[in-house]
Amino acid sequence: TCYKMKVALVFVAFLAAVWGVPQTNQPSKVNWEDFPMKRMYVDDNGVVVDSTLSSGVGSRILNGHEVEPHSIPSQAWLILRLFPGSSGWSCGGTLITKTFVLTAAHCVVGAGLAEVYLGAHDRTVEEPGRIILVATRLINHPDYDSGTISQDIGLIDLEQEVELSNFVDVIKLPGRKYVGELFEDANSRVSGWGLTVGGGSRSNVLLAVNSTVLPNPNCRAVFNIFRENEICTSGAGGVGACNGDSGGPLVHGNLQIGIVSYGRAGCPPGFPTVFVRVTSFLDWIEENSDYVIQD
Repeated sequence: TCYKMKVALVFVAFLAAVWGVPQTNQPSKVNWEDFPMKRMYVDDNGVVVDSTLSSGVGSRILNGHEVEPHSIPSQAWLILRLFPGSSGWSCGGTLITKTFVLTAAHCVVGAGLAEVYLGAHDRTVEEPGRIILVATRLINHPDYDSGTISQDIGLIDLEQEVELSNFVDVIKLPGRKYVGELFEDANSRVSGWGLTVGGGSRSNVLLAVNSTVLPNPNCRAVFNIFRENEICTSGAGGVGACNGDSGGPLVHGNLQIGIVSYGRAGCPPGFPTVFVRVTSFLDWIEENSDYVIQD
């Protein structure tokens, strides 16, 4: 019995070491290209396609521009793994409090842990202020349906407080007074490290593109699965399709109004991109994180 207890204690100590939660600004040892971007598409027949399981072209910031370094300090880059050292996929997200990251449900479903990169601009170099954390408490909406990409919202509990700085900061979410606001024709911005237009390689630096929020009927005319708790942006000028990284932010002014969810299969220029409508999930966010929704 004593021997078994010692073995159990050693095993627990091993797990604690493996699943520990470090916070460091040391450069990552991973090869970014080993982690395909998680992206959901809808084909011409309305069938949902998971790009990490197909030969799709992945995410793109079409006609995007490099942002001023560290001008979007809430932006997060995520590597999702089944277990430490395993293969996985990548997504985007945003820091909404010192301890929680907001992302898409299809990013966290099936993952055992997330490596969270905060304060990054160029992913390939060591930068001052960059923080890397490992989190194992991943939360997806209980009604998320991968077959229809509905309720596509998730959270990552960092299980420790991040120190805020000029490089790392939180994004503000809309208050309850915005519930029912459609943001039609609003100018918005989506950002991420997606594939650049005309090429097959990812951007090393953070990119962004501006687009206009479309009326719901326009979105539904393109995507027959489009719902009222989603929001979509125009692809006019070749900037719409496949914008950003899944789970990344759609921002209007200083408010995050959307979460990158899905686009058209094949990433054809000119098609809208669909986002989770943040105002439809304010109660869920508040109930599952330490974010306090304002009136």
